[in-house]
Amino acid sequence: MYSFLDKIPLIIVPAAPTAKFTLFNIKQFLEESNFVDAQQLRAQGMKKPDRVTVERRRRDGQLAVYHVVDSVANFKQSDWDRVCCVFTGGQAWQFKGWKYEKPVDLFSHVKGVYPKWSDEKITGPVADWAVSPVNIHRHKRHHDKACVSQFWDTLDKYNQANKSFLNY
Repeated sequence: MYSFLDKIPLIIVPAAPTAKFTLFNIKQFLEESNFVDAQQLRAQGMKKPDRVTVERRRRDGQLAVYHVVDSVANFKQSDWDRVCCVFTGGQAWQFKGWKYEKPVDLFSHVKGVYPKWSDEKITGPVADWAVSPVNIHRHKRHHDKACVSQFWDTLDKYNQANKSFLNY
């Protein structure tokens, strides 16, 4: 039997300062549908949290809570069971020391997401990984809402099929 905390889904974002999504800006994007450059927030003196809690209303009106982290250093097996999504910057070294170090293995166990500018193509090693693109427009913030909606729809379908024990 799972406790309430054991059922809160985990999302992992890169710790790399150059990543499109980090703990600095993921909450604002997923809750408010507003992309703000993480480096800009860091430059404004924002302190990096250890973990971010993201809340959203599902289509059925229920509140869903997610924890977002950028480190797996102290993960237990129960934490890995809760990981439903990993945002990748496209570098395999991001997964060094993880339970699944090879991207092919990792993305067969969790939903992989690759944030990119909408005018860029997916190239390099990430093109061979089982990841879904999150297409961010460079200047048109009004496109963010559709982008976030598509992300949640994709993640909900994944969780329904693969992580149904979580409160998603």
